[in-house]
Amino acid sequence: MLELSGWMQDFLQALDGTFGERVWFVGLQGSRARGEATETSDIDVMVVLRRMTPADLSAYRRAIEEL
Repeated sequence: MLELSGWMQDFLQALDGTFGERVWFVGLQGSRARGEATETSDIDVMVVLRRMTPADLSAYRRAIEEL
């Protein structure tokens, strides 16, 4: 199964490098947050930015492409 803490660390670094101080909240959701994940479970993460621009969605996709 995917090692979640390492993935989250990489994810947080990608967010920080892309959005910096605009990241207001990051929260794990779903089965992984509940401790019910299986080998095929996805990773549900909620990200809240202090402010968002139309270009941010593309920037987010580029930041997480390699995770």
